[in-house]
Amino acid sequence: MNTNIAAAAGALAALFISWAVLGKADIPSMLNGILAAFVAITGACAFVEPWAAVVIGAVAGTITFFTAQWFDRKGIDDPVYAFSVHGIAGMWGAVSTGLFAAPRLVEITEVGQAGLFYGGGFAQLGVQLLGLIGTFAFVLVISFVILYVMKITMGLRVTEEEELMGLDISEHGTYGYPEQMKLLVESEGKTPDLRS
Repeated sequence: MNTNIAAAAGALAALFISWAVLGKADIPSMLNGILAAFVAITGACAFVEPWAAVVIGAVAGTITFFTAQWFDRKGIDDPVYAFSVHGIAGMWGAVSTGLFAAPRLVEITEVGQAGLFYGGGFAQLGVQLLGLIGTFAFVLVISFVILYVMKITMGLRVTEEEELMGLDISEHGTYGYPEQMKLLVESEGKTPDLRS
């Protein structure tokens, strides 16, 4: 139940925030709000009450919208907003367990302690933050090693020509989105042969 409640809250929050900020209801933002809420509630699901699932989902949808907008403005390459949806919302979800873990659910699951908002103090929140820091450090080191090995063996960048052409064409030999094909057909008057 908490998973669905959080997803609904994330959808509505992202939809209304996008409407307020962009002047229109943005469906991709709403869908990212749903995904972000799923990510955020996953760790906390068994430990929080339904009202907290609403808060967790709504906050996830909201922060995902704003971080995606910020990344766009800063020119940070996150084309499908993977870091906004999974990284930022995941961090919020980890912290939210330390805030909203309900004593009765902690007792039932026999895992952890009550969250900060239930008088549990900073114990569970501290554990959640320590887990975040440890995860961040691990991912940073492993990513650096993997990317460095890739850089020296096969490279991390495509050529400028491939980038301008688009990786869907240069890597896969086809368009990723049907509207791109339609524009090409309209401009050239023929369907291109992408098999070569």
